[in-house]
Amino acid sequence: MDHGSPDVSIALALGGGGARGLAHIHALAAFDELGIRPSIIAGTSIGAIAAAAYAGGMSAAEIRAYAEQRLMDRWSLFTDLVRRQNAPKSAPLPGPLRRSRRFDLQRMLATLLPNDFPASFAELAMPVKVVATDFFAQAETVFDSGPLLPALAASAAVPVLFRPVLYDGRVYIDGGTTNPIPFDLLHGKADIVIAVDIIGDNIERTSNPVSRVDALTASSHIMQRAIVNAKRKVCEPDLMVRPEIDGVRVHEFHRIGNILDRSAEFREHLKRQIGGLLEMRVRR
Repeated sequence: MDHGSPDVSIALALGGGGARGLAHIHALAAFDELGIRPSIIAGTSIGAIAAAAYAGGMSAAEIRAYAEQRLMDRWSLFTDLVRRQNAPKSAPLPGPLRRSRRFDLQRMLATLLPNDFPASFAELAMPVKVVATDFFAQAETVFDSGPLLPALAASAAVPVLFRPVLYDGRVYIDGGTTNPIPFDLLHGKADIVIAVDIIGDNIERTSNPVSRVDALTASSHIMQRAIVNAKRKVCEPDLMVRPEIDGVRVHEFHRIGNILDRSAEFREHLKRQIGGLLEMRVRR
């Protein structure tokens, strides 16, 4: 079967979940190895960053190589981030938010991403929808045009960890608070909609007290799972897949080798699932 046939289009939704989102590399690799491309991608948080890198022309293998080089050299990464503190600051936030001492994600992304990373949505090879949350409107916002970096920072600005992002007069936080896996945005955009779920489970039950950080993270996961379950009752994707990467905390990007090794089987599983969906469509 020719998986590269243009007769069947596939839309891909990549969810948020911090470091677990490194497993999105396997999802993108599945498409590369099948010789097909999504016709459109929607992403939240780390999923939006992966989507932009892929749509910007990087293969899954290139994304993996760059991420490993960047994240595994922890000293180089640390010194680059410290050096970036001397770069021009983002626009000041309004009111009480101005006192936030959390990390400025837009400046961090400017350091972490490749130097030739696309500057705008117009430079991407396929349509990408980036989900963020309007802080004051308490509503989802979808970016699909204009500058790319502020949209990605807005989508991934996890509360407590990062400062909210001020962009075009609006204040934004993590898109996962309103749409953790944005498969609903792809309804009617392609023949097949595939969603990748990397929302973490709560930590394993132990006799040790649950830390404040784990309690906060788990609360976010519970909320996000409820949002996704509600959306699935209204708009179910054709395929929802979930790599096995539990036990990874949102900030543990330095575990990239372990994360990719543990989720490696996911790539072959997804390839089989995609192949099956395409064959079903061809038979119709």
